[in-house]
Amino acid sequence: MRADLPADARIRLYGADNPDRLRGIYLDGVVLDEYGDMDPRVWTQVIRPALADREGWAVFIGTPRGQNHFAEMWDAAQGNEE
Repeated sequence: MRADLPADARIRLYGADNPDRLRGIYLDGVVLDEYGDMDPRVWTQVIRPALADREGWAVFIGTPRGQNHFAEMWDAAQGNEE
C-alpha cells in the first residue's frame, strides 16, 4: 500500500511478519509501530542497514508489554540525548 504525495514524496506501508521480504528496499525514514511485537532481527538485519545507506531516521512506537527488546531499547535510550 502506498500514498504518492507532491514533490515526488511517497509513503509506503509494509508488514514485518516476513522480514526477508523487506530486504533490498530503500528507506529515507521509517516508523516501526508495535516494535515489541516484531522479531528484533527486523531492525538489526533489515531496517537499520537499509537506513544506513541513505542516512535515514527511525521512530519506534508501541505499547509496553513487559520486558522485551522494545523495553531494552527504551532503557538504553534513557539518558542518551541522541
